[in-house]
Amino acid sequence: MAAVSQPPGTDAADRVSTLPAAGEVPAFYSIAELAERWRCSRGSVRNWLRGASVVRFASKDGKGRVLVPRRVVLRVEREHMVQFE
Repeated sequence: MAAVSQPPGTDAADRVSTLPAAGEVPAFYSIAELAERWRCSRGSVRNWLRGASVVRFASKDGKGRVLVPRRVVLRVEREHMVQFE
């Protein structure tokens, strides 16, 4: 059977190499990282974070990157996430 070719970077080893090391906790999270972590859309993440203090890196045109401090992420998770027993 012929091997299926995959684009570079889709190998499991490549994906694991980009993850933080075990025990290493990031100080900031991006909106996309939180969407993946909370398994929801980026828009839902923005709604959860409405009113929270975030770090915005924006140029004059208004486009930029939003970083959310770890303490804000933990607070939102503690206050709003459902814990299953």
